[in-house]
Amino acid sequence: MSSLVLSSKPQIWLERIHEQKSSSLSIAVWCKQNQIPYQTFCYWKRRLTKPSITQVSFIEQQEKDTQSGIQLECKGIKVHLEKDFDSSTLSRVLTLLKVK
Repeated sequence: MSSLVLSSKPQIWLERIHEQKSSSLSIAVWCKQNQIPYQTFCYWKRRLTKPSITQVSFIEQQEKDTQSGIQLECKGIKVHLEKDFDSSTLSRVLTLLKVK
């Protein structure tokens, strides 16, 4: 009796994605050569390689210069607040950013 090693679908697709990438062929050509539907390959690649953005966090940045205040950065948007910033203005800015 021969032993059969079973892999999960995500593992199989991670291997296929790696094979395509290391082949230096385009996805379309690689899929055609390996008889894999292009859309299926793209679905698995998107599912397994997209970054998971489930939590947003802020970190304090230490500046070497003598500027006072704080700087917030989230999703590529930077907000610099002077030492005596108006909290109601900050609240309005954050509300506007949350909508977008």
